[in-house]
Amino acid sequence: MKQEIIELSRKVISGIKTYSSFTKELDPQTSKIFPLVHQYFSSHVADRFIHRKNPEHTFAVYTEYTSNYQGEYMYLIGEETEGEQSNRIAQIEIPAGTYMCFTTDSGEIPAIVVDAWKEIWAMEDRGELMRKYTLDFEWYDPKESRVQIFLSI
Repeated sequence: MKQEIIELSRKVISGIKTYSSFTKELDPQTSKIFPLVHQYFSSHVADRFIHRKNPEHTFAVYTEYTSNYQGEYMYLIGEETEGEQSNRIAQIEIPAGTYMCFTTDSGEIPAIVVDAWKEIWAMEDRGELMRKYTLDFEWYDPKESRVQIFLSI
């Protein structure tokens, strides 16, 4: 997995959100993310967005962490937009700043995403990666079947 430090400009992501935790996501019976992702795509949520910047480019944002990766957090799936959205659409700002970017090889989603996070968590556990736990996000490249994971550092 490729790793580099990147400076990003501000982005606004619109979508739908839920609250979950590391422990909940380990059990398919309590997982909150998979059902939300399914709802997002099966209900064509992005078609309701106003001022879509890059249709079909999906973001998954993690924020409001209660601790480290083993704690609770807020998860939002959506895409980059400009301007206000309807009341039923959540929005979150990805602030401009420095991020550690991990780029996966092309492969099957969600397997490449899960493998990437396992590698990131192992790096963190070994003391090789220090995260701020303010806001992290994934960007899905639909053409290349790969994912970039951006961590606030």
